[in-house]
Amino acid sequence: MVNQISERIIGCSFRVMNTLGIGLLEEVHENALARELRTVGLRVAQQHAISVTYNGVNVGDYTADLWSRAGSWLS
Repeated sequence: MVNQISERIIGCSFRVMNTLGIGLLEEVHENALARELRTVGLRVAQQHAISVTYNGVNVGDYTADLWSRAGSWLS
């Protein structure tokens, strides 16, 4: 299951990069990748806030550019 999800994520990433190329704002790539990931059936949240804990203590917050229900994140 994890390999199938990883393959979909990587495939989507390559499609976006090959289509848009380089030189655009990060937000443009993020929006395109989110759309592509949704197209292949993944639930994706953009700019998802995550509390980071270490040894049971909150040590900070992190914002993932993209977060999927499968627990894979991209930033």
